[in-house]
Amino acid sequence: MARPLIVFRASAGAGIGLGHLRRSLALAGALKREGADCRFVVDRDPTVVAYLERSRVQFWEVEPEADRNLKATRGILASAAAAVVVVDSYEFTGRAIGAIRESKVVVIDDMADRKLPVDLIVNSAPAADRLRYRVGDQTRLLLGAKYMFVRQEFLTSRPRRIGSRLNRVMITVGGMDDTGLSARLILCARKALPSVRIDAVAGPLFSAKSLSKLRALARKDARLTVLQAPPTLHRIMKAVDLAITGGGQTTFELAASGTPAIALRIADNQTGALDALHARGTLEWIGDAAADQVSERLVAALQRLERDSAARRRMSAAGRRTVDGKGLGRTAREILSLARPGSLSKQSPNAGSGKVGSGSRRSR
Repeated sequence: MARPLIVFRASAGAGIGLGHLRRSLALAGALKREGADCRFVVDRDPTVVAYLERSRVQFWEVEPEADRNLKATRGILASAAAAVVVVDSYEFTGRAIGAIRESKVVVIDDMADRKLPVDLIVNSAPAADRLRYRVGDQTRLLLGAKYMFVRQEFLTSRPRRIGSRLNRVMITVGGMDDTGLSARLILCARKALPSVRIDAVAGPLFSAKSLSKLRALARKDARLTVLQAPPTLHRIMKAVDLAITGGGQTTFELAASGTPAIALRIADNQTGALDALHARGTLEWIGDAAADQVSERLVAALQRLERDSAARRRMSAAGRRTVDGKGLGRTAREILSLARPGSLSKQSPNAGSGKVGSGSRRSR
């Protein structure tokens, strides 16, 4: 049997970050393991292209201008004869989705804030099953932590050892940092924990100015290491005692690896997941990264968790309970059931329709 072609249309680049692309790549890996051929369509951006080349996936580039983008995307999908298109982009709504309906369409979503006339919607945030999507009768919904996108490398088979002190902390805000947030978080961490070792992760889309700030801090601080665009955060998560992180895919990976975390919201579409993960005890959410008092809250949270190893142990255990590591496989098999009609007969456990949520900023 021929391998079905799954084409991903994921947003990425300056002003957007890499969050959409990272989770799409994780899903593509699971689909390949299940027997699919996966390719990507992305806006032309040299950093994104380099990232995809390092990821060793096939892709097409299209011009970012809206009308030309849609026309080129539709042409690619038609000529490639894609069985399924997976959209991870807030820009593809309404007319744009209608234009690619020659294929089955899957949307990876966070917000439930718009009508989605598609075949399958995936939202793996822990509280996604509380959302009400406006969908047709034939739309299948995969909602909640059961479908969480976490690669196997982040899962640990045994309880993590939680020490009595914090010796090493990771700081990561995602693929880009246009506001100098990483530098501010480093200064807060150093104020709260004068002797801790800090690993600051600079994503692939960090500006030269942001990198320069981090390197200047590292020259003055022998216990600060700047890690530029590491291929994976897995080894770092295993080595540190605590993470300071932006919301998004990284919060799921931290939970899976049993790494206690303090989180800040960087984009509105992270709200639901952060709220749910905080409620489940996998992390401490201290608010919006741009809030006036966030630095003070971060310092206080670090000092409190430094003293309270029992709280960190509870965080670690809660994270491992929340993520069972099978979400990517479950999602991949549901998508393949669209590509190969009749290969799976079971129905999606969730369905719903109703009100629209609030607006959104793009994910990092």
